[in-house]
Amino acid sequence: MKKHLILLLATALCATACEDGDDVFYTVEYPITDLQTKVEVTGAAPDSPILDEIAEHIVITAPVAVGGVYSMDFSVYNGGALRVKPNDQAEVIGGTFTKEPGERVIHFMYGEQDYIAKTSYYQSQEKDPATGLYVRNVVFIVDLTDKYQEMYPDREIARAIRYEYTATRTK
Repeated sequence: MKKHLILLLATALCATACEDGDDVFYTVEYPITDLQTKVEVTGAAPDSPILDEIAEHIVITAPVAVGGVYSMDFSVYNGGALRVKPNDQAEVIGGTFTKEPGERVIHFMYGEQDYIAKTSYYQSQEKDPATGLYVRNVVFIVDLTDKYQEMYPDREIARAIRYEYTATRTK
């Protein structure tokens, strides 16, 4: 009898939780700690000014600068609400994101922005106080090659990538 009562209660709780699609399973914040680039132009010397020019443009036009934050509320299996603070002085912009399960790709949509970032990891210099191990954080990798090929049609841009290094926080 006790097992049936527990099963009935668990079923009722699950049904109640599943009714409201606005429930947030968890929230992850990604404060941007560093922006880096990789630019390759066919035929350009490694110290060519065009490489620096494009790299600088990639950084200053990044939709989320150092000090800004992506905040993602996972309310459905593959996405949810997105709040973006473009820099430490800016107002928060609302939007949505999707992330296909098992894939390392996130589609960000907010304000005028609509772009895809691949995710990877890097080992920070910060140690977890509980374990003493170095913290593994997320880096968003945004391929801007097509955009910069259009902007500089007279150049043979082989690669234009933005790396957004984060300090991941789960709530």
